[in-house]
Amino acid sequence: MKKIKLSRVIIQACLIFWAAIQIFPLYWLLTFSLKDNTEIFQGNMVGLPKVWRFENYTHAFMGGNVGRYLANSIIVTAGSHNFNCMYRFFDGLLCFDSYEMEASEDLPADIYHGNHHTDSCSTASGVYYDEAGAFN
Repeated sequence: MKKIKLSRVIIQACLIFWAAIQIFPLYWLLTFSLKDNTEIFQGNMVGLPKVWRFENYTHAFMGGNVGRYLANSIIVTAGSHNFNCMYRFFDGLLCFDSYEMEASEDLPADIYHGNHHTDSCSTASGVYYDEAGAFN
């Protein structure tokens, strides 16, 4: 039979405790969303609902404009993501175009290992600072 180390047991116990702390707010959120106010305020705060009220979600989406807020969040997130992707793409183009790179057999390997001239060029403005000699 395999001997279990005490340190391993302590680490596992700490990880299980930490996981419970992280998961409990999600459990609480779910159970609160399925209760009515009287059940919450009369003492059944942590337990499962006596009556599962899925109509709370219907009221929230129809009466609380949650669908509108969700659509707004999706639009803002997609727009900022697309802007960030385009910015990084053009930033990369500016960085690579601003340097004269010699053609060699090892060029792909040099780029993969970071041995190229664009290490200091993390933003489009970095090109101008690098050309002025600020990074040397």
